[in-house]
Amino acid sequence: MAPAFQPRQIAAYADAMVDYTQQLQAGWREGEERAIDQEMTALTMRIVGKTLFDAEMLGDTDDLGAAITTILQYMNYSISHVFPIPVTWPTPRSRRTRAALDLVKTRLQAMIAERRARADARNDFLSILLRTRDETGAAMSDEQVREEAMTLFLAGHETTANTLAWCAYFLAIHPAVADRLQAEADRVLGGRAATAADGPALGYALQVFKEALRLYPPADGVTRTALHAVDIGPYRLQKGEIVVLPIYTIHRRPEFFPDPERFDPDRFLPEREKQLPRHAFMPFSAGPRICLGNYFALLEGQLVLATLAQHVRFELVPGQEIVPFPVFALRQKHGCRVIIHRRP
Repeated sequence: MAPAFQPRQIAAYADAMVDYTQQLQAGWREGEERAIDQEMTALTMRIVGKTLFDAEMLGDTDDLGAAITTILQYMNYSISHVFPIPVTWPTPRSRRTRAALDLVKTRLQAMIAERRARADARNDFLSILLRTRDETGAAMSDEQVREEAMTLFLAGHETTANTLAWCAYFLAIHPAVADRLQAEADRVLGGRAATAADGPALGYALQVFKEALRLYPPADGVTRTALHAVDIGPYRLQKGEIVVLPIYTIHRRPEFFPDPERFDPDRFLPEREKQLPRHAFMPFSAGPRICLGNYFALLEGQLVLATLAQHVRFELVPGQEIVPFPVFALRQKHGCRVIIHRRP
């Protein structure tokens, strides 16, 4: 699957990322309140639907978003409890989860049916799955394709949506950062829509996105299983033992990130980022199991932020408690409401 997610392939998705962001902000009115976490979820859902599955995710977005949230909540519950109640048991949580699974699977099955009915070959992820053959020449079943697509769909929008919501929060409380982001977008784009070719010139937008990833990485921790017995420092790990890598904590090591709780996009100036030790910053994990969507997410975050900066600024609605909460991905526990201010 990895070749479909290399930078040269991801660049083809840039126009859709920008177009959907333009459509989203065009519906915002001066002075109105918006739940920016929900707005970002709707945006990334549309982007992942179009770029990865070449499908328009226009209808029933709220129902679909709620269903995905329900599934993610069950995943978090099952991971965080020693003896979780199976989803097959007739409890209220299990019934909600099964209904949510049915809804999402129905949407994905509709995409699969539509793609099988088309004769033209495409290079989106769903088409790649449908063209895949095993060593005997057999294709994947609809169920196999659906499960693979569902994994990608869930992971491909929830994580980036959360980081973009954190970006909006930081931009709202750091006007100087918002000023620099806006100035860069004006200087580089001059009022036109961003493209993948603008990536190198939109460096500050990427720095803002990376700093949000540092402070609130969507995957606040990952696990690895020891393939054989090994000593790590004073610890002896036996084969099969599981190690938790606390990315949230690693990203706050003061020897690498002075005053680590402070939001400072300049930590990711190219010359400063090069000085970081390997794995000091790893929001996508690392090694052979690194997230397939890392290039996709970085380009998406960069282009969405630059596009929004051309049109709007955010003001935080007073009286909110903005705190992180791990529901599969690290999101804002109570959401985040902002006041929209349109640029002249």
